Amino acid sequence: MVTTGATSFDERLGRVLVEGGFVTPQQLDKARQIGRETGVRILDALINQGFVSREAVVTVLSFQLKIPVVDLRYANVDPEAARLVSEEFALQHSVLPMGFDADGSLRVATLMPHNFEASSALASMTGRQIKFVFAMGGDLKELIERTYAGGRMARPPAATGPAGVAPAPAGGLAEMDLQGGALADIRRASAMQAVEMVTLQAVKRKVSDVHLRPTPDSGQVLFRLDGVLQQIAELPIALHESMVSRIKVLARMVISENRRPQDGSFTMEFGQRKVDFRVSTLGAAWGELMVIRVLDREGGLLGLQELGLHDTQLQIWRRMLALPYGLLLVAGPTGSGKSTTLYASVLELVKDRGNIVTVEDPIEYRLEDLNQIQVNRAAGIEFASTLRSVMRLDPDVILIGEIRDSETAKTAVDAAFTGHLVLASIHSHDAPSARGYSRNEGLHQVPRRR
Repeated sequence: MVTTGATSFDERLGRVLVEGGFVTPQQLDKARQIGRETGVRILDALINQGFVSREAVVTVLSFQLKIPVVDLRYANVDPEAARLVSEEFALQHSVLPMGFDADGSLRVATLMPHNFEASSALASMTGRQIKFVFAMGGDLKELIERTYAGGRMARPPAATGPAGVAPAPAGGLAEMDLQGGALADIRRASAMQAVEMVTLQAVKRKVSDVHLRPTPDSGQVLFRLDGVLQQIAELPIALHESMVSRIKVLARMVISENRRPQDGSFTMEFGQRKVDFRVSTLGAAWGELMVIRVLDREGGLLGLQELGLHDTQLQIWRRMLALPYGLLLVAGPTGSGKSTTLYASVLELVKDRGNIVTVEDPIEYRLEDLNQIQVNRAAGIEFASTLRSVMRLDPDVILIGEIRDSETAKTAVDAAFTGHLVLASIHSHDAPSARGYSRNEGLHQVPRRR
């Protein structure tokens, strides 16, 4: 049965053939009539009636409409490509994965080469860039059924859920591990399965960051745990690239851009548990480097008493949090727990200090009790200017995700001077290093409690 989408594309192609002088309007009308009576596509009717040659159609598609063509009579289907898509999806959308191009993209035969909805769904399902080719010379449905006949093609996992939320891993995936025997499983897994396995293990092990790092002939998966980066698995380079593409689809990033830096985020569901992931990519010498920050809303949020502070240290910190105004800096290198400490602090302050406003880039944990503001430099929403606006909102406590420049530092000091308690993080090797930085930025002016 000819789908509406295929019919509309055939109509468009028919009009182009008429405009180009390849067929007459009367011949196109005759082909439409044959299509209505027999269910044959308009394009096939034009060719079968001898109104236009197959070569002319290929010329129009390739050169005028810029659409590559595949002749189904002589086409070979790569089983590895077909395995990435279920038979149900292929029949429903009239698509058939044919093979892989040199750049790793998936070549898909279709009757509707401008079906962007199907293209997006395929990209999300397979983790690869999709290149549609127009199917001619045979029955695509028949070829799909023949390709999947006998159940030889493994059924792939379900596609991405709504709003960029990936579904929970199916079956026994939750019990898989990246160590030992399951290492072979991830090397043989599809991109979607591999991403699910890696993210699941990162959450289970309470990892702060996941690195996908390319090498000349392979890809590496590394976990940062307790500040230490350790290699977990080594993957075929093709799987590494597919995983990067899959994650970029989830994070709504541009798949084809692999040189310029990009940022994005996505959420995955593990049963009833939702975990946020923040993604950053950058082109490196051997390919695209990707780092994923794991933001576990449930497992990642600790109370002050769970940070490992001694009783005396905890009492001192709580006394400082009770101050009516001032600037409290949490200093340390990447992955040392600065954000965790800040969030643990504001969670305790929510009970007594009603209006807590955060200014972050990005928002690491979304909490209903906080008024959280996302910095967006492209839209002109900078740390310093946003902080000045926040001070007019009568906040009790202001949390600054990170002090990165002198203007933000000065504005933070001004906020502390004007009767606000300001909590902020600052990158440094240790507290003395932060003190040296603060002198350069003017932070030594913060009033001290006597």
